[in-house]
Formats: sequence, structure tokens, C-alpha cells
Amino acid sequence: MTQSVEAQVETLQKKTANNKWSEYRLLFYSALIGIAGGLGAQLFVWILNFSELLLLVGIAGYHPPERGSLNPQPMIGTWRLWPEAVNHASSR
Repeated sequence: MTQSVEAQVETLQKKTANNKWSEYRLLFYSALIGIAGGLGAQLFVWILNFSELLLLVGIAGYHPPERGSLNPQPMIGTWRLWPEAVNHASSR
């Protein structure tokens, strides 16, 4: 049942070789999850921008003011639906 010193050293070297991969495996999976999360966030922002373009500008005809403008003046599209909605809401 007792092993020689050389056999014990050999089994210890095999175990440490396997442990090396398990140490780096955690870093690999963390980086993989980080990359997937970053790509998912970028896809979400792209979908938000596309839906704003499609719904606000394309369907409703509303052009939101530019980001960072000090005194934004919204531009109303050809349907002129937004002034009626604003007037109706403010008269209550």
C-alpha cells in the first residue's frame, strides 16, 4: 500500500498539471462571460436606437432634439399628432 517517494512525486506532478488548467479555466470562463456580456449590451443599445428610429421617426414622425442641445426645440412631423396630444394633456 505504501508508495515509493518517486511514485508519490510523480502522482503529485500529475495532480499539479491538472490543477494548472483548473486555475486558468476560471480566468478563461470569466473572460468569455465578459465578452458575451459586452456584446449583449452593444446589441441591446443597437436595438434601442433602431426602435427609436422606427417608432418615433418612422411611424410617428417625431424628431427628438439632438443630444446635448441647451434649448431643445422638438420638430413635429407631417402628421401633426404631437401638438394635439400635448395640448390635450396640458388642458387637464
